[in-house]
Amino acid sequence: MIAVANTDLPNGIIILTSTIISTPLVMMAAGSWSHIRAILPDSHFQVISTAFGGTPILKIPAIGLSGFLLLLGVQSMYQKFYSARTPAQARRAAGFWVFGTMIVESVVIVMAVYASAYFWTDLQNGTMDHAAVIVQAAKKMIPLPVGVLLLGAATAVVISTGMNYLLSPTTTITHDFYLRFMRKKTEKTEASEKSMVLLQKVLIVILGIVAFTIAWKMESVLESAYFAYTIYGVAITPALLAALISKRVTRTAGLVSIISGTLITVFLKLAGYIWPHIMEPMGNPNGDPYGIPIIYPALFVSVFSLLILSFFTKKPSPEVLARFFPEKKTSS
Repeated sequence: MIAVANTDLPNGIIILTSTIISTPLVMMAAGSWSHIRAILPDSHFQVISTAFGGTPILKIPAIGLSGFLLLLGVQSMYQKFYSARTPAQARRAAGFWVFGTMIVESVVIVMAVYASAYFWTDLQNGTMDHAAVIVQAAKKMIPLPVGVLLLGAATAVVISTGMNYLLSPTTTITHDFYLRFMRKKTEKTEASEKSMVLLQKVLIVILGIVAFTIAWKMESVLESAYFAYTIYGVAITPALLAALISKRVTRTAGLVSIISGTLITVFLKLAGYIWPHIMEPMGNPNGDPYGIPIIYPALFVSVFSLLILSFFTKKPSPEVLARFFPEKKTSS
């Protein structure tokens, strides 16, 4: 968490500063709003656009739901909140995080719309990737010093995200899985700090290669993010929230929920490559099976298995519950 904190703070400052400064410059370079409306197709301004897949009325909320579930359960956020010195600091950090995210997301969308109009000819003839409009705007639409800062922000996003989603899971694997279940707890076999760091470095490389391989097969940044958010949101978030708010949920139910949610998400994603005829749009592996976004069936299976197995398995012991629901001390 020290490594993450030491990079997240300067990264956040760079991202927030560069996007706020760059947005009005990109807007001035692209032209007036009426000029933008005249260049971009009407589908870009529709609330329910067919560009979102075979059943856009289902896909659009699915994209929002995947991000919502991710933020509710993302491990790195909880680790950062629990790293705060006091609960009050954690609450303030959460407030600044939400406010800053809303600002950055809003100005990036504005820049993307105006930059898309500016580069519309290149986007249409295939000489520019739609996912690269912000980077190209930094290079061609704004002054060099500000453009360098915006490119630095794009790099910071990649570095920050990569660190969070490689350091956090590998820390969990080494400490919560390897040390707890696979390493014998004796003095002679106790893992040294150096060996644990080495193990985590190896795991970072392995997980990085797996993540790169999966992302390489996908055709757009949106679909890559949507799949990643979905698999995390349906696998981790239901079990995590249930453990924090319910005294009836069991360990078995949580494990089955995590495994089933993961398997269903991966299976439905692979279905697009195995049976392309079931995808909408037809033959598009990044579409949706039969027009139904994968988050809906995956979330249903995850939550359903969590509820049913919690009902039919033994309740957690008082010792386990005390770790999650400690008794509040009353002042005398």
